[in-house]
Amino acid sequence: MLTAIEANPAGTYTLGADMTADEVDLATDALSYVTSTFTGRLNGTHNGKSYAIYNLIQPLFNVINNATIENVDLIDVAITSKTEKVGALAKTATGSQIRNVSVEGSLSAPTSIGGLVYLANGATKITNSSFKGQLVAIGTNSGGSNIGGIAGWAKDNHTTLSQVQADVAITLSAKNNNYRAGALVGHIQNSARLQDGVAKGTIVNLTTAGQVGGVVGSTWSSGVVNNVVSSVQVTNGKRVHGDTAYGSAPITNTFVTGSASGAADKWSTQISETEAASKIAAMGITATVADSLNNQAKNLYSVDYSLLDKATSERAIAYANMEKLLPFYNKEYIVYLANKIALTDKLAQTRLLDVVPMVGNQIVTDPNSQKRAINRIMLHYADNTVAYLDVAFKEDFVNSHVSDYTIVGTDLLYTPETFLSNYDGMVHRLTNDISSLVFNSDKVKAVLGIVEPTTPPTENELKNWASDLGVPSTTEQKPLWALYLEDSFNSVRDHLAEDLRKVLASDKAINSLGASVENYLVQKIAQNKEALVLGLAYLKRWYNIDFGDLNTRDLTIFKQDFFGNQATSTLDVIIALGNSGYDSLRPKNNVQTYANSLQLAKGKATLFDYLSSYRQLFLPDKTNNEWLKDTSKAYIVEMASNVEEAAKKQAQATPDSRYALGVYDRITKSNWAHQNMLLPLLTLPDESMYIISTMSTLSFGAYDRYLYDSASNGMKFEDYMHQIVDRAAVWQRDHFDYWYSILSEESREKLFQSVLNYDGFNFRDSASKATWKSLQNMERSSIANFFGPVGKWYAANGSGAYATGSLTHFVVDRMLDQYGTSVFTHEMVHNFDGGIYFEGNGRRQGLGAELFALGLLQVPNGNQARSLGINTVYSGNEDSITRYHAANPAQRYKNVADLNTYVHNMFDVIYLLDYLEAKSVLKQSDTVKQKWYRVIDNYYIKDKEKNTHAGNTIRQLTIEEAAKLNTINDLVDNSIINRREYWDTHTGLTRNGYYTVSLFSPVYSALSNPNGSPGDFMFRRMAYELMAEKGYVEGFIPYVSNQLGKEAEEAGELVYDGWFRRNVGLITDDRVFKHIFKDEYADWATFKKAMYQNRINQLDNLVDFTMTYELDKPNSTKQVTISSFADLEKLMDEAVAQDMKSIDIVLAHNESSWVNVLKQRIYNALLRNTDDFRTSIFK
Repeated sequence: MLTAIEANPAGTYTLGADMTADEVDLATDALSYVTSTFTGRLNGTHNGKSYAIYNLIQPLFNVINNATIENVDLIDVAITSKTEKVGALAKTATGSQIRNVSVEGSLSAPTSIGGLVYLANGATKITNSSFKGQLVAIGTNSGGSNIGGIAGWAKDNHTTLSQVQADVAITLSAKNNNYRAGALVGHIQNSARLQDGVAKGTIVNLTTAGQVGGVVGSTWSSGVVNNVVSSVQVTNGKRVHGDTAYGSAPITNTFVTGSASGAADKWSTQISETEAASKIAAMGITATVADSLNNQAKNLYSVDYSLLDKATSERAIAYANMEKLLPFYNKEYIVYLANKIALTDKLAQTRLLDVVPMVGNQIVTDPNSQKRAINRIMLHYADNTVAYLDVAFKEDFVNSHVSDYTIVGTDLLYTPETFLSNYDGMVHRLTNDISSLVFNSDKVKAVLGIVEPTTPPTENELKNWASDLGVPSTTEQKPLWALYLEDSFNSVRDHLAEDLRKVLASDKAINSLGASVENYLVQKIAQNKEALVLGLAYLKRWYNIDFGDLNTRDLTIFKQDFFGNQATSTLDVIIALGNSGYDSLRPKNNVQTYANSLQLAKGKATLFDYLSSYRQLFLPDKTNNEWLKDTSKAYIVEMASNVEEAAKKQAQATPDSRYALGVYDRITKSNWAHQNMLLPLLTLPDESMYIISTMSTLSFGAYDRYLYDSASNGMKFEDYMHQIVDRAAVWQRDHFDYWYSILSEESREKLFQSVLNYDGFNFRDSASKATWKSLQNMERSSIANFFGPVGKWYAANGSGAYATGSLTHFVVDRMLDQYGTSVFTHEMVHNFDGGIYFEGNGRRQGLGAELFALGLLQVPNGNQARSLGINTVYSGNEDSITRYHAANPAQRYKNVADLNTYVHNMFDVIYLLDYLEAKSVLKQSDTVKQKWYRVIDNYYIKDKEKNTHAGNTIRQLTIEEAAKLNTINDLVDNSIINRREYWDTHTGLTRNGYYTVSLFSPVYSALSNPNGSPGDFMFRRMAYELMAEKGYVEGFIPYVSNQLGKEAEEAGELVYDGWFRRNVGLITDDRVFKHIFKDEYADWATFKKAMYQNRINQLDNLVDFTMTYELDKPNSTKQVTISSFADLEKLMDEAVAQDMKSIDIVLAHNESSWVNVLKQRIYNALLRNTDDFRTSIFK
């Protein structure tokens, strides 16, 4: 028929019998069976009988134009295409009539699939037609895709899809809103119409992107939908219409049953199953494949055991299961043995899907090679359980290709479901040819679809290629090394004989051999040898997975019928996988590759469903997460919260919950961008990386970063890594526990995220050298087996680390170090500040991101850090005399009140020390004061000639200005800061810069900005002063966040924002001040002076305390008891006098200052004396 149609595509053709495409020698690069545009008529009914076309592996037609096709069934369609835009009947239908056409089967392509046709246009009419089956489109490009059970894309006036029904299992991986999918049609537009339709089945979108609906992906624009009933279950999509942005879409009378699922949309009208049945019946849809199947059914061999002598109806399952155990025995003997099975035995109660021979815990896929060693069988039941029975070899059957085994302890027998053929001759004929294959060869590249570009790539293309490959630069778009498959390829090639025997033995299509069959197979394998080896290499590399003591690699590769699919050819599946193309075989696409190339054979919708099914069978008492941790050689630490409320949420979390802490649960979620991590983790050959899971983050790092650490000397390196990973995990846990404890309920819920943290690729080459590795550095196991296959990489940019708002990349700094954890908290400020830490109020307009991290919310680097900040992670010795932060932050900060108390009491000490130093210095000469102090001032950013936001400048005092400084109020009024530990002069501190404020070098200034946001340095100090006085919520948040932005905008105080590209509210310091203090203080300087005065007024009530201190003896252990402020004054006067002896050196080099030492000792003593500021320093 095909030859006739090619010769006369305008002719009229009628099927007079069933036809099978198996008989067609289709070229490997053919895109359809009929290549000419078909303009004739095709009818599948003859003499009152309906006939079908079976086993299409490509679309029947490429294009039909003004054609008529009616009464045709396409059955057992199995199209796997490397190209997009496919449909079982035709790729494109223009101006054609398609009536009473039904399709059953599966179609897989990178993108753009229609069950019947991909594109229906030009007034094409599809009526009374149906599709039932799977559509898989997991493309890796970012263009677009339309997927639908009847048509992928329908357009143009008078194009109509009416009386249509689809029962689909659609899988896609939408990249953007140009990806559309619906059970009936992906995209309908330009007045095309969908009328009277029934949609059933499932749609699984592996991402949260795209326009995915239970009925239609998008109707933009002017696509019409009316009278549709749907029961489709949608994952990551809408119940009816995926394009919710098209609110005026002409969609009417769309009904969903209770079994439908997906996000609700405005077009869903809920009806009962009874109402649905009535509406469906009224549509008059009659198209199914049942009429043509009636012809085939007469030719099928089946046994009704109830008709046999001595058979009983209650043993129907036992008979079916015994047929599984004895596939080559006659029905009478099957009944005889099955009658010996007790009705209470599971073999009489639950149907078997498969029976697998074993030697111990090893799967046997070539029974002939281990015929006498087989001692167990695995029974895989339909209720998703397995059982094991011991067996013993009995004898070869009369036909020497079948062997019998007794089932130990019973009268039952077992026979493997494959003939025990000797494949030595065929294997010998093939291995010589295959043994010469070279991975890096033109033939392999051709199979992978790698072609040289016809024009030189542009610089931008080269840059994109390098980024995709994870290398600094490249001249190749698709290098073979990026498959991470060469070793596996070579191993398969060199040991092909064993694998080939397993393929031939387990393929049910090859259950007998003769010369003709052998010659056919040899020819087929020889023609596809590169694809066969590539497919085997891929499966052996990425599916070599343990489930406890059982390895399922051979089960996955060779037992395609394990989950009940009896029609799939092992050889064909492997060859098709090898032929699926370069992108498909890249391990970074492993989730999509499963869906595209293996899903149909395995019968499980997703990779995770497939692996989870194995886990439920072989490790039913473990969770998926427990199995991953037991199986993977990665060191995985899941650090649950120590906050009781949060810990309870995590402990009770279901795998799909936002509270789930398990790595498996988190990396398999649809909103996790790197689901491809699972297979590399399961197949890691050695322990070369770590993972830390916390409330808010998932952190990944390579052991290579920590090679040659001096701290690891004398330890097993893996033990050392466990030690520092555990330590960092505790630090990270405690940090997020702190934030959970102080935030509102709404904001703390937002902490449950999976922010990606990567420890970078600056790997140690020696104790003194490290170099940034690319994903081509496969000599490093962590790259060859995880980071490379996952495909996530970034270039070194010279920073310590950086955050994007959704992830963190470490570069120079190392995540597991103490300082690295401080940096970790810095980057998490960038990821979380406006949305979470600032209670959802956003960052204050006019302030750069860096202002909120270092010097504000970044955790200081250890308890000995002398900068202003809150230690949320580092525990330390409570009695240390060099500790300046909370010794046990996890115990210190249980709620926001604890934080407020700490900061308030901390500033009691800071204000006290500021005053103490000022009192001594202000006694000195004007020259000393001129050297000791500096003036901090503002410079301004202009917006339309108006001063707005400020930066800070530092300048020296004139002698006249120094002469005016006599009291602490003078220091406030004249905007004074210390010279020590800060700057001599600075014409303009960089805005959005990296600055810290010292605990021990005073900032007397209350400098503000009435025109906008303050300068970087003053911002950090004043933020803490406001927290000290008014608390985190009432003082800190209004100052640092955009809480008052709307208020300012409503008042007409505006500034242009480059990020939003519009005018926004201008929050001035004056507005913040009025909001916080109302009429309590006149201005910022008044507030600051009041803060000092408040502490001065309490000096007589200063607590007694003891400290370690002796002037000019840094290592002295002398204990000094302080019983009054006067005692402190005396010590400060002495320290100032000592510093004045070398004042220029001391002020430029803080470490040599005795004033600094004294203040540190006082601060430390009061910190310890008050139990880390739980109590006041005043009686």
